[in-house]
Amino acid sequence: MQERHSFSGLLLALIVGLAVAAAGQAPSRLPGQTAPVTPGQTPEPAAQQPATPLDKKEEPKQPSAPSTPAVSGENQQFIELKVGANQTWIDPDVRDEQGRPVRSFLTPGKNVTADVSYFQDHAFGSKRIQALAIYRNNNDPRVDPESNSLQRGYVRVSSPNWEWNVGDALIGYSRLTYNQNIKGLSVNRKFAGGFRLMANAGVFTDRWGSVWKNALQGKPFTRAVAGLRAEQRIGQDKIIGFNISHGRDMQSSIRPDLQQFGLIPLNNQIASIDARLTFRRVFTVEGEWAYSQTNFDTRIYADKRKDYGGRLDTNLRVGRFFLRTSYVRLMPSFLSLNARQLADLQDGALRAGVDLSDSVTLEGSYRRTNNNLREQRPEGATVFRMPEVRMTFRNLAGLGKAIFEVGYRERQQDGAFRTADPLKGRKEDRRTPIPFAEVAIPLGNSLISVGFEHRMNQNNLVPSENTTANRWSGSLRSNFGLGRWTFAPMFRYEMEREEFFRVLGFNSNRSMLAAGYIDAPKYFAFEATYRALGASLFAECVEASGTPCNPMMPVVPGTTILLPSGFRRPAFHGAVTFKLFNNEDRFIVVAIDRNTNFFALPGRNFNERVVSLTFVYRMRR
Repeated sequence: MQERHSFSGLLLALIVGLAVAAAGQAPSRLPGQTAPVTPGQTPEPAAQQPATPLDKKEEPKQPSAPSTPAVSGENQQFIELKVGANQTWIDPDVRDEQGRPVRSFLTPGKNVTADVSYFQDHAFGSKRIQALAIYRNNNDPRVDPESNSLQRGYVRVSSPNWEWNVGDALIGYSRLTYNQNIKGLSVNRKFAGGFRLMANAGVFTDRWGSVWKNALQGKPFTRAVAGLRAEQRIGQDKIIGFNISHGRDMQSSIRPDLQQFGLIPLNNQIASIDARLTFRRVFTVEGEWAYSQTNFDTRIYADKRKDYGGRLDTNLRVGRFFLRTSYVRLMPSFLSLNARQLADLQDGALRAGVDLSDSVTLEGSYRRTNNNLREQRPEGATVFRMPEVRMTFRNLAGLGKAIFEVGYRERQQDGAFRTADPLKGRKEDRRTPIPFAEVAIPLGNSLISVGFEHRMNQNNLVPSENTTANRWSGSLRSNFGLGRWTFAPMFRYEMEREEFFRVLGFNSNRSMLAAGYIDAPKYFAFEATYRALGASLFAECVEASGTPCNPMMPVVPGTTILLPSGFRRPAFHGAVTFKLFNNEDRFIVVAIDRNTNFFALPGRNFNERVVSLTFVYRMRR
């Protein structure tokens, strides 16, 4: 540990010296505003993106083929030096036999992390070269198991028709074949007539150090991967593609202890045909059919299985009406290592809606999921059904821009046959009706929202396990200015209370968040957050043979009692950002964190305190 501290101190001195020497090379203009950086954040060398509104729901993006970047644009160069140091106290500091802290995820003592990021993007005639490297030195194993590591790095050369990438790359060919990050070589070639060819080869692993360090702490495995995609574009809105994907786990990279727990090396090949067709911007259909061959244990050569999978999605929009459908069928032996697909799954969903007027929208959906596609499970299939209907009211007279939403959804489960007595031969049958309502009221630069949900958990196989739960939530979000000052307060509270019918007792879960951000006209920015999580729970215990579940309670053989359990975790975070020379590319962050952990059972409480200092220096051209 002393060597890690000394090297971190030497690197810190070197970085500060480089920063001072390069101060004259920084541009005089001020870039876009940067949010305060905390010691746990990873630097991003790319230009900043506008913040996403707190109330905006992001739609998950579907994987797509990587596009060749344009060769036009300004040349860029970005260097970031970031050094973070903290002092951590854990009270009481309880450790195990290996000297590791018990219960806390933090590392007590002095911790130093230094990151150096470099990015450049330059044009050379009709070609363009991009390079990125992020290097880290660190002495906290909970931040990074390596003392010195390359976090990310690549070199990309592109032209109007070619792209070569060496290093980290996100490969997204199709949903069923290839969608993950690799470390290796990827090539993208465009031809006349809308034809494109993409290929890649490399490894998939958690970090660069895992490529050559088999004994690295926390390393899961390394997989050799390769792939190919050929696609033809027809017009502006139709694409047909053919994909091949290969993945083979390297047995030597899997630690023996993980192999004992079921992490077995696999060998997988898969091919697919996919298409995306749009007709008159009204109807879109997207589908894929794939076939896989897998050796589920490379230590046994004969363990090979073949199977297929497919998907089909449609989207129709006509006037005020829309209809979306989705269907996926993956057979029991189908596997796609490079896309992380589940096997033995059939899932179908339908969602439709119509604008009844400018103020009222009606939506409904239905989803069904099941397994046991070849009736190979002796216990039978498990089926989930999820119907839902909701109405949204907006722009109502006298209520301004308030939005009201009411609806009803239900979760239905028909489980497999029970194999244990006395319920042997009977099937699981669960229903959960859920009526809900939400309201959002804008007031100037603020948004107030309130929500309520009622759940009735019905177990028709074991009625004594029925419960009912109520969940309330409320929030206030604001963003306003006073002169040249900016204030952004936020408050949110959630509570859920579940009641048992078999025994008298409740489970209560609570969550509260209060946060505020202040941006001064010059030099300073302030932020503070208070978060409190808590739960009042009960652990069930059955007195069987006269041995008490709780020594403080009388012994009544055969009775059921509830033991108090639960926790409460209030936490505070405060930070002050000082912009050197009022330059948002050079700043210092001083932060303090205090976490208190209370438990219902005695002897488990502990506190965490962290004081940190972060220095960030950026150079842009």
